[in-house]
Amino acid sequence: MKNKSVENKAVRFSGVEFLKIIAIFLICISHAVQTSELFIDYSPTLDPAIIVLKIFRYFGHFGNIIFIIASSYFLCN
Repeated sequence: MKNKSVENKAVRFSGVEFLKIIAIFLICISHAVQTSELFIDYSPTLDPAIIVLKIFRYFGHFGNIIFIIASSYFLCN
């Protein structure tokens, strides 16, 4: 005879939850770069630090997309 509490236990999808944590981290990086005192202009440059900061600014977009898709996955189940 099976225990009912074991049957009703929710299954955790740790891979999807980890993906949501990564998405939150990407969004935080994006916000930190956007609110920093560093001025990032849109002129072409070869300075590696400026290039990395410009890339970090767009992490928020990817983080939002990942977070929405992962959250929708949980809502569909």
